Amino acid sequence: MILPAGDERLREHFLAACRLDGEARARYLDDASLSESDRGVLEELLRSDDAVGDTTGGWLAPEVSDTSAPPAPPVYPDRIGPYRLGEKLGEGGMGIVFRAEQSAPIARTVALKVLKRGFDLAPVVARFEAERRTLAHLDHPGITKILDAGVCESGEPYFVMEHVEGREITAYCDRHRLGVRARIELFLEVCAAVQHAHTKGIIHRDLKP
Repeated sequence: MILPAGDERLREHFLAACRLDGEARARYLDDASLSESDRGVLEELLRSDDAVGDTTGGWLAPEVSDTSAPPAPPVYPDRIGPYRLGEKLGEGGMGIVFRAEQSAPIARTVALKVLKRGFDLAPVVARFEAERRTLAHLDHPGITKILDAGVCESGEPYFVMEHVEGREITAYCDRHRLGVRARIELFLEVCAAVQHAHTKGIIHRDLKP
């Protein structure tokens, strides 16, 4: 398996952490200021690397003679299943979210999340599938709904969600000059959505504005 060459930050953290063990590795990960998602992916890679007893080459792409140019990021197709991909909306530790257009059986704009290429390790794929199943069990107006799911021709799983136009909640509050009461009322709506997830036994651990 190869650690994705396009994510140099995770690659550097992996190289450093795989040479440590025990408390030293834990302290390094604590000090690395990783998001919950990135840390989870890195810990999965480190556990798998420990299991095969290879801390130098198993996860690393082969060296190339010319290191002056950074590796090209993976190129995704124009279409995944019946969806035509548009701009990238966001990127996490293991997935990328695109705006996408569906033309049949109905025409609509959706958000499509696909597993990053090169992250097709069994534990990471399992986490991605778990996220997909988790969203499918939630039903709340404050939580986006799963509309479809599948696997790309190249093998990466994906799922399709409602596309919600909006901005970060902090930016929204500032732009509309909301007072304290209005901000708290908006925050309570968020809390209601989070509470719905809690009633399903789900804790997010990585909420962002």
